[in-house]
Amino acid sequence: MPVSYETLKLMKADGRKIVLTIVEDEDEETTRELIKLLKAAASANRDLIFGYVGVKQMEEFAENFDIDTKLPKMVIWDKSDDYLSVS
Repeated sequence: MPVSYETLKLMKADGRKIVLTIVEDEDEETTRELIKLLKAAASANRDLIFGYVGVKQMEEFAENFDIDTKLPKMVIWDKSDDYLSVS
């Protein structure tokens, strides 16, 4: 699920944790390939929400997750200030 201000409200209302993938730009070809993989993972793991956000599209939101590291970056986010980074 792409993260936007509208979908973010829905995600926060849901009780599941979010697997959030942060990419440079949602419109890049490599990102589209990654999104296909995330959709497959979401189908197999209904107890988590799989979302993605492009720094180019929502930089202010993405900055909350230390985007100074190499992207793409995947974090497990419980919708608070806490998150776990996946290497």
